[in-house]
Amino acid sequence: MACGYDEEVVLGLDRSSLTSTYAELLAAGNVGTPAAPILSCDIELEKQKFEFEFEQKKWAVEMEVREKQRKLEDQLVLRKQEFEREQAIGKSLRRRKEKCLAMQFVHRLYAWAQILWT
Repeated sequence: MACGYDEEVVLGLDRSSLTSTYAELLAAGNVGTPAAPILSCDIELEKQKFEFEFEQKKWAVEMEVREKQRKLEDQLVLRKQEFEREQAIGKSLRRRKEKCLAMQFVHRLYAWAQILWT
């Protein structure tokens, strides 16, 4: 393209035609050194992009930490509820056992009283 060929013509050539045409141009001396590509970079824009990406990643990490913390808090609440439920069940069972033991004692006492009074 730098030698006067249209871009469409160059892109339309197959590999062998492109190679032979380039070889002919080299032999004729019509091809100079390729121009160095001009790299333009807006440093301030790149800095803003970097800062934006950094903030996005930071926000994503913070959200992940918050989500894990919320899940742990939920698990803690559930375990606490389960513990309280087990405590209530245990208390209820102890009361029943105490009542049962008291009733057994009363029955034995009554049985002894009948034996003594007869």
